[in-house]
Amino acid sequence: MEARPARAFDVLVVTAGTADLPVAAEALAVCRALGLSADGVADVGVAGLDRVLAIRERLQAADAVVVAAGMEGALASVAAGLVGCPVVAVPVSGGYFCKSEVLGTIAALGRGHGFPEVATGTNADDAVDPHRPGIRAGEENGVHTPLRDTGLNKHRVRELSRRWRLPTWDKPATPCLASRIRHGVTVTAPRLARVARAEIAVRAALADAGLRVRDLRVRDLGEDARVEVDRDLVGAVDPLPGVRAAVRAAGFVTGEIRVAAFRSGSLHSG
Repeated sequence: MEARPARAFDVLVVTAGTADLPVAAEALAVCRALGLSADGVADVGVAGLDRVLAIRERLQAADAVVVAAGMEGALASVAAGLVGCPVVAVPVSGGYFCKSEVLGTIAALGRGHGFPEVATGTNADDAVDPHRPGIRAGEENGVHTPLRDTGLNKHRVRELSRRWRLPTWDKPATPCLASRIRHGVTVTAPRLARVARAEIAVRAALADAGLRVRDLRVRDLGEDARVEVDRDLVGAVDPLPGVRAAVRAAGFVTGEIRVAAFRSGSLHSG
């Protein structure tokens, strides 16, 4: 009797929004590299349960479901209630867990010392970027955002700080190094280290060339890198050979290195 060929193990990768797509794509690639039959469905969020129910048959036909969406696992929980197969939840976050831990600790310490309220410097410009999981973490910890709530953006905050003669009115922003790494790219100690080395080296190269830069970021795009500087310096920085050499020496050995104008939030908008 001839043995029937084994049926392929089917995996369905489900994701909610566009911010989750890079992680979902990585999950699909891993499944297929392992020889599994894998397919993906996007734009399936718990905000619209009709979209989840619309793919119910596909969910139930799968041998395993991978859900790459959000930080709290809500979509994975809903999917698990509809199927009998294993469901793997992949939380997607670019700062949620870090901010949640830090703000939760600060809030607890504040309450212990008689300060029940905590506020951050989150401003109106920060709220424009849809990929700000740290803001979500603050809201869950009851943290206030007076600058955002009153509509004060970064420019207005600096303007008021200068008027009040605060010494920090012109201080450049210093977000954590993890914010330089493209969403969907795994954050590791070597990646953070090479971003730090690259920014230090590029700043030194610009100083040697007589260029004073205010905002400088080296964005880790995976294999490629993007050096962002003040808009009025792009024309002067782009042709400098020392800039790309500094970035490569820092660890970006392969891939393209581009120079562009600094723009907050640009890492997640292309």
